[in-house]
Amino acid sequence: ENEKYQAQINNLISTSLEERKAAVINIKNAVIGDITKKIAYADLGVVPRLLHLMVHDRECKEILIESTIILGSLSKESQIIEKILQTQALPIIIRGLFYNDHDVIIASLRSLRNFYLSDQTPSEPLYEDNSAGVIKLLELLPVSRIYSEYATLILSNCCKNPEQQMILFSADIIHILKSLFEYKSEKMLAPTLSCFAALAHRNGTIAETITKTEESGKTLLEVFVSMTSRDRPIYVQFLAAKCLTYICRAGVIASDSTLVRLKVMPTLTRLCKPDNPSKIQYLAADLLSYLLEDNKELQELAMYTDHLLRNISHFLKKTELDSATAFHVFAALCAHSETTRKKVAEAEPHLIKHVVRGLEDPDYKVQYAAANCLLSFSRSIQQLRTSLSDNEVWKPVWKILNEDKNIPEELLLILSAIICNLLLEFSPARKSLLKVPVLEFLSILVKHKAKSIQLNALWAYMNLSHGSDRDIKCNILQSLSPQQLFEFLNIEYLQTVDGKTRVMKCLGLLRNVLCGKEDADFFIGVHGFNIMNALRSIILLNDGHKDILEQAMCVLLNVASAGVTAKNMISDDEDLLKAILTLMSSDRPGIQLAACAIVSDLVFNIHEGASNRRNKLNELGLQNTLQSLITTTCSDSNLFDM
Repeated sequence: ENEKYQAQINNLISTSLEERKAAVINIKNAVIGDITKKIAYADLGVVPRLLHLMVHDRECKEILIESTIILGSLSKESQIIEKILQTQALPIIIRGLFYNDHDVIIASLRSLRNFYLSDQTPSEPLYEDNSAGVIKLLELLPVSRIYSEYATLILSNCCKNPEQQMILFSADIIHILKSLFEYKSEKMLAPTLSCFAALAHRNGTIAETITKTEESGKTLLEVFVSMTSRDRPIYVQFLAAKCLTYICRAGVIASDSTLVRLKVMPTLTRLCKPDNPSKIQYLAADLLSYLLEDNKELQELAMYTDHLLRNISHFLKKTELDSATAFHVFAALCAHSETTRKKVAEAEPHLIKHVVRGLEDPDYKVQYAAANCLLSFSRSIQQLRTSLSDNEVWKPVWKILNEDKNIPEELLLILSAIICNLLLEFSPARKSLLKVPVLEFLSILVKHKAKSIQLNALWAYMNLSHGSDRDIKCNILQSLSPQQLFEFLNIEYLQTVDGKTRVMKCLGLLRNVLCGKEDADFFIGVHGFNIMNALRSIILLNDGHKDILEQAMCVLLNVASAGVTAKNMISDDEDLLKAILTLMSSDRPGIQLAACAIVSDLVFNIHEGASNRRNKLNELGLQNTLQSLITTTCSDSNLFDM
């Protein structure tokens, strides 16, 4: 059989035009609808031969059309499309759009439609040569219904980043697309809505323009709302809800608006029902999780009735991939609200068992979804102490972290965040994790190239240090390394959001390490010089970062609460004392209270050297500062108690 296929391929380079035409037609008839023959022809090298024909026999309309059809047919198979995309097939097919012939254009559109149904197909070729491909597609859109159908479907899959969104926006795509709503068929409405969704995704500028654009006396926002009605095809309902969701997430529609609360959410909840087509259920559930994430009000609203829980819970009774869909929704629902976590846990008492199985699943999508769900539940004190402890969730988490040396960054970010929560003082899993080399693992994470993962490592160190004994605190500093800790406390990091957060967590760690007089004395004795240098820099040179300053003052208070050596390290620094006195009049209660407490600890009579420290502070104006505080109205009774 392969010899017959090879003979046809050989005929593609025949010197006879008629033989080349016949070969192309025979191959087309053989591969359409036959996966086995598609694979056989692809393995024998038909693709490069076809591309050669399309370039050198470009003036032969029949060869160009038939070759384009063959490539489009081959692209439907995932094991073949990857090979085709390694060639110049896409740019050559795109050239067919510029051919001055209806049949060639249709063949090119259909072929590109097949290619862009696959996530593997890159959008960049359509944006080459000053975006000639997408501009041509936009020109073809109004020409005929069939052109519109294919062009919109291609464009909806070729709008993948802000740059591409703006190119299409600048080419007036919104006004070109809106006229397509005159068609009532799903074939036209679905790709048109998909285009609008792709344009609005995470792009407030375009989303706002879409909402204000009118068509036939209605705004597009009103058009989208009307298309969520039950009398519309179910896929159209979903895509209309998708447009509205993306516009909401782009910040154009308020999440607490009547439209979102009474139209978008109920539509998506309804589409998740078990009696809908499976594809719609999954798509609606994923979109619902995107709408709900990071919005506590919507999460709580979603739980007002049991409809959503019932609709999502049925996914857990199917395959592991189905469970992944449920995990994403539960993750979004439980991200911020303890009330919601409790309600979900009561409705689905075996959810965490499903999550553990998901973490152990070899499918990455399932594993990621399970981890995402577990992260939301690990934020709950009650869940940490009950279901998460009962199901020993730390074991599958640690297994992934310990055994998989090539964890994708997005999964590592979630798992490291889970570790942070499992290391909290009230988490039963803390003791178990200390029996495995978790500190060694954190020492690697804290040097990770991704700042967010670095931050999670520091956060985990901080959580572990709270309430720990001195041995664990020593092990933490050994794992992190004092040099690394004090490097992260450099005030230059305050210039960036990531850096500021890292400084905050390092100060939190230091505050926990120095908690307790004996521990503070011990660590000041070992690292006192570096600790004071770091605190001094932040307190003296801090430029408007009051939250950082407050945390630094709390750390300094722990130093002041320690022994004589620590107190004298503060009192020997005149500039630092002046700063403390100034901060006693701060307009931020936390800073003011910490500054007053530091002074109180320094001058308290039972401590050696208190008199000398008091005299020094008086010389710097302590009495005037205290008098000023007494005569100033202040609502903080703790301040006057000092």
